[in-house]
Amino acid sequence: MLVVDVSSNNAHPIDYAAVKAAGVGGAIVKLTEGGAATAYVNPFAAGDLAGFRGVGLPVAGYHFLHPATPVVAQLTLLQHHLDAVGFVWVDSELDEGPWPGVATATRAMCEAIAGLGLSTGLYSSPSFLSHLPGAPWGYPLWLADYGVASPPGVPTLWQYTDAGSIAGISGAVDLSRFDGTGAQLAALFARHVPGPTTHQPHPRPLPEEEDMIWLDADPNNEDAILVVPARGGWFGIAADKLAYYRANGVPEARSHITKAVFDTLQKLG
Repeated sequence: MLVVDVSSNNAHPIDYAAVKAAGVGGAIVKLTEGGAATAYVNPFAAGDLAGFRGVGLPVAGYHFLHPATPVVAQLTLLQHHLDAVGFVWVDSELDEGPWPGVATATRAMCEAIAGLGLSTGLYSSPSFLSHLPGAPWGYPLWLADYGVASPPGVPTLWQYTDAGSIAGISGAVDLSRFDGTGAQLAALFARHVPGPTTHQPHPRPLPEEEDMIWLDADPNNEDAILVVPARGGWFGIAADKLAYYRANGVPEARSHITKAVFDTLQKLG
C-alpha cells in the first residue's frame, strides 16, 4: 500500500480525491519543526490533515526534531497541534551536536509524545540509525532508504523515494510502502489511551478553562524551567526560587502548555 507524506515543500493546493484515486492508502503530514528559536509550524498542516481525512484516508503527523533544542520547547510547540492526529512520527535526521545527545533527544521526544497518550514512531535512515543505540526502542520504524530493492529488516513503513509522482500533487513527492491493509494502517495511526500519570493533583479541581499551566523559562538554560498553574499555586518549585531567578535577571519566556504535557515532562525528569 502506498503512503504519501507532505509538507510545505510540496506544491499546494493538493487534490486529495485524486491522490486517493491514484492508489494512495494513507497520508502523513508535517506538523512542526524544532521549538523556541528553531520553531516552525507547517501552514498547510490543518488543511492537509482535513483534506486527506475528508476523502477517507488514515492520516498521521510528524515533527522534525532539532536535537540541540530542548525537548520541552519542541513539545510545547507540537502540543498545540495534537488534537487533529492520533499518531505523531519523530523525524530524526538532523546531525546536530554529539551523537549521544542526538540519541538522547530522539528517544526523549518519542517518550514525551507517547506519554501524552499518542501513538508514535521513529523516522530515520539506516546510516542515521547506526548512531542511535537501540533505536527504535520498541516504537514503529519508518525507514527512509532509497535506491534499494528492499529495506533492511522489517520497518513498519519504507520510504523508498523522495522523487515520486502521484496524481493530485504537482512535482516530486515522498512515497512510502506499508505492508498491510487499510484497516491495519488506520489502527496503526489511531490514538492510544493515556495511561495514569505520576503528577500529584492540584488541591482543588481545575475547571476546563483553568486546565492550562504556564511555562516560565530562561530559553538559554534548561535548569531555569519553572512551571505554575494558570490561576496560582506552584507545581514543582517554590516561590522563593522564582523570586531568586527574577532578582538575578533571568529572562522569562511564557507560553501555555497543557497539564498533560506538564505531567509528561515531570515523568521525564
